[in-house]
Amino acid sequence: MKKYNRRKILITLLIVTIVFSVIPVMGFALTEKSSNATGSLVLEAKGAVVICGTTGEMIYGKNKDEKLEPASMTKMLTALIVAENLDLNTVVTIDKETANTSGSTMGLKEGEKITVKSLLYGALLKSANDSAVALAKAVAGSVGNFAKMMNARAIELGAVNSNFVTPNGLPDKEHYSTAYDMALISRAAFSNAIIRKISGTTKYTMPATNMSAKRTVYSGNKLLYSSDKILIDGKERTLKYDGVFAGKTGSLATDNCSMAVAYKKNNVEFYAVVIGDTYNNRFADAIKVLDYGIKNVSLYEVFESGKDFGNIKVKGGAKTKVAVASETAGYAYLPKEASKSLISTKVVFDSNIAAPVKKSEVVGTVEIYLADEKEGEVNLIATKSVSKGWFTSSIGISNFGAVIIGFLLGFIFLVIIIIMGLRLKNKKKRRKLRQQKIMELAMEKEREENDYKTRDWRF
Repeated sequence: MKKYNRRKILITLLIVTIVFSVIPVMGFALTEKSSNATGSLVLEAKGAVVICGTTGEMIYGKNKDEKLEPASMTKMLTALIVAENLDLNTVVTIDKETANTSGSTMGLKEGEKITVKSLLYGALLKSANDSAVALAKAVAGSVGNFAKMMNARAIELGAVNSNFVTPNGLPDKEHYSTAYDMALISRAAFSNAIIRKISGTTKYTMPATNMSAKRTVYSGNKLLYSSDKILIDGKERTLKYDGVFAGKTGSLATDNCSMAVAYKKNNVEFYAVVIGDTYNNRFADAIKVLDYGIKNVSLYEVFESGKDFGNIKVKGGAKTKVAVASETAGYAYLPKEASKSLISTKVVFDSNIAAPVKKSEVVGTVEIYLADEKEGEVNLIATKSVSKGWFTSSIGISNFGAVIIGFLLGFIFLVIIIIMGLRLKNKKKRRKLRQQKIMELAMEKEREENDYKTRDWRF
């Protein structure tokens, strides 16, 4: 009996071992989707997240939805809204309230005239609070109105667990965000060409203004440039991280700091955030989470940009169908040990595509799935324009089809005319032949009668 129980226990343990060894392959287990997953990482940061650039898939998360102070990472959202609403050459006049902003500043003066471009460099590189306030007022007229824009834009980006009150991240009990929300915001901000360029700059000299000489500002993102050494899990490494192209730091106190960083190399793109960290350790934690993403995840190109995905029906068009193709390449992020067979796609066409259709118009999507879980989607676009069709298009016949049908009907009509003409001609010919035969028979009969009359009947 004991031997039987022992054998049963061993079999159970073996089954459990096999099941748990298979689970990571069957799903995206290494993405650590639970809000408090830490895996093998040891971080000082209260919250941390790494997401994929192309799909937005979360690769790693620690307390991803915990509400914390984003500090100057807030300026990423401010800069994004400014870049979407103002020309870089717009000149802003600084008011008294802006000039009196506290904390890290550019030293803007009341009455000073300065461009949006210079203010953006000040906000993103020097992390100047007065620059952020000036930009907010230039867009919305007041900080309060701008905060409404910030919250609306955050929701559009999926950052639903945040609330923004200030454009610069200065402390306020109602001003908070999460590691995951800030990762989404950083992805949008650093994907903007203007913000991407400014945030990837290590040094910038602003033109002189009416009240100030030239100002030079420097980036606080040491992962962009610093040759300083740092200990990561007992190993000395250089702070400069190959592949990092942008970032934004935030500091409220030495033990309440944060950092957002953008990475791209070998077509793999990550956006990482550490929040609620110490002043010096935020760089170490940022490196750790980037290392984690690179080590555990690989990028797979599911299909190339411009891949043919068949045809879609067009209502009321000169053509009834138009070829569609992927607008961009489609990617999926896989755990290193996972099989590519886990990836699948699903084409979803819009159900009501009607002419006119413009070339490159979005007409559907191709969804990318990993182990039956949707990981992203790519737009499908029309490869050619389709103009409105003739009246026949209302019954699904293209202009070309109408021409062919018209040609065939005309050809059939012509054939009928020819056949009828030939039949009439043949009828006349037969009638003529019949009349000719009758005449020949009559003549033959007449000859026979004449011959009979003139024959010599004497014997």
